[in-house]
Amino acid sequence: MTDLHERAATVPSTSQRAASRGFVVAGAHRVIAGVVRVVRSPVLMAAVLVIAAGTGLRAWAVQQTWFWLDDISLVDIAQRKGLTLDALLDPYIGHLMPGGHALAWIISRSSPFDYRIAIIEMLTLYVIVCLTVLRLLVTLFGVRRGILVPFTFFVFSPWLVPAMSWWSVGITHLPALAATALTLDAHVRYLRSGRRRDLRLSLLWVFVGLLFIELTMLLYIPLTVITLAYFATGSLPQRVTSVWRDYRRAVVLHAALVVGYAAIYVQGQPSGMTSAEQVDVREYLSNLVMVVVPSAVVGGPGEWHQQWSAQFSATPTVLTRLVATAIIAGIFALTALTRERGLRAWVTPLLQLAAVLVLVVNSRSFFGPGFTLDLRYTTPLALGMALGLGMAFLPILGARESSAPRTRSWIVDRWPVPTLAMAAYVAFSCVTAANFPLLHVPTDKSPQTFYRTFETSLAAHEAPVAMLETVVPPRVLAGPEAFYPSSLAFWSDDLTYPEIVQDDYYVLDENGNLVHPSLKVQRRAEPATDAEQSSSCDGHVLSSRDRNVLLDGPVFGFVWRARLTYDADVETPVTIRHGDDTTQATFLKGRHVMELPAGGEYDRVGFSGLSGDAEVCLSELEVGTTTIPGLHPMD
Repeated sequence: MTDLHERAATVPSTSQRAASRGFVVAGAHRVIAGVVRVVRSPVLMAAVLVIAAGTGLRAWAVQQTWFWLDDISLVDIAQRKGLTLDALLDPYIGHLMPGGHALAWIISRSSPFDYRIAIIEMLTLYVIVCLTVLRLLVTLFGVRRGILVPFTFFVFSPWLVPAMSWWSVGITHLPALAATALTLDAHVRYLRSGRRRDLRLSLLWVFVGLLFIELTMLLYIPLTVITLAYFATGSLPQRVTSVWRDYRRAVVLHAALVVGYAAIYVQGQPSGMTSAEQVDVREYLSNLVMVVVPSAVVGGPGEWHQQWSAQFSATPTVLTRLVATAIIAGIFALTALTRERGLRAWVTPLLQLAAVLVLVVNSRSFFGPGFTLDLRYTTPLALGMALGLGMAFLPILGARESSAPRTRSWIVDRWPVPTLAMAAYVAFSCVTAANFPLLHVPTDKSPQTFYRTFETSLAAHEAPVAMLETVVPPRVLAGPEAFYPSSLAFWSDDLTYPEIVQDDYYVLDENGNLVHPSLKVQRRAEPATDAEQSSSCDGHVLSSRDRNVLLDGPVFGFVWRARLTYDADVETPVTIRHGDDTTQATFLKGRHVMELPAGGEYDRVGFSGLSGDAEVCLSELEVGTTTIPGLHPMD
């Protein structure tokens, strides 16, 4: 084929160009039609205002925070590993979250720890999840005033406070909630119409949610409840039989997706952080049922307690818990008294609560029952409770069975009480969001202050700066990612981590400043005898002959470092022996200080391999642990 023919083959035909224009025009028409529909609908316009108000609250709150613990780890990992398949599929603390790694990679491409990008990601996810929940409620119940109650409940839910104040929580839980809403939306449409397109969409949204966190699997609780309780009739066996008969394709495909994902997820997963002792679930259950759920349902807890750096426990007052319990009892009573088939709506949040209990007990019991007081572990209830409110009092369009009025009640069926109740809920939710501990981290304890101080200090030193390979303070980061090569990955071009350091080498103090480390000395060299000294050296004279320098006691373990103060007349190589280990080093000409790892079991340090004409005066030999001025020794 000639070049002319090849170019002609690549030029879109008139029909192809017309089809492309038609697709764009059709898409634009759909967008315009959607906007017109919103503008013409008072209910949808009210929902948009609710989203705007909720976004304003979350935007204000998130601007009071900064990266915290896992946030820093994830961004550091992305900075070091990049956007490779291995990096995306590498579990983080047991979580398979390629989507989260991708969002972390976006941040890693900017200036070091640019929190503005994190804020944009969180607010974008928040708006998306609010829109998906609104779409779900419209699909379930239609465009009616009643959907504004469960929708407002979700938008201002206290269960979203950790997700909108802590970036690593938000980039996992918010996509999972959005995927849950979109899956349920597509599934309900499939149950009504049987269209395969809706089935494919439901599978797609499950897959998208699983890209961010495996807890997306909890969406099968509301999906199963809606299918069996509202789109089937009869006894439970009859309902199961009916679903298998009418929706077998969906059952098989969703089951295949679950099994396939489980097989991928289980491979290489570390064992859970469980206690070796038998776990008593009663205190876990009590915390969830008596503290977390009641307080969050009314907009609380109002107050929080930072148990440790990664746990923010709900601490509602006794009055809050009493009022919340009374309100929950009242809602259940209204459901039973005013609605036929209303109580089944609460099966979804109850099953979600049971699932959360099982997951925490099996994977986080190491931390004790107090861990359940942290609302981020019950985030799915934000949507579960909203669905419960909707399905308890509103009929589901196209369902075979649904909630229906038993008797009319001015409390439920007229606007003043629900409106005032939601206003009080929103006000209390704002208090809860404003009091979240991450909004009130003291400046001297903030990782942001630490890293900005480090940047300033680094700029005052000539690069590259030699660092001892140790860890940043625990308040900044903990675990393997706390070591400098990980926690300071953004500045890797300006830092080195030699095994042997001489003269100018640094660690970071509590505030992030580059400082010279100290050595907490445990062993010293025995004084040199007169025969071992020379007229110009009152220490140990080292030469081309092998030499052992005795210590004033034995050394055991692997946390030790040796510090040598010496004066060499010429530069010379040297082999340093401590126990079974040897280190190849270089004595520089002149007076210097050398430091190197010195773990093992020994009571003397050997020196050999010096140049034939070299003479080195070893004035000090100390073995100890590194300390940062003002801090404890580092093991």
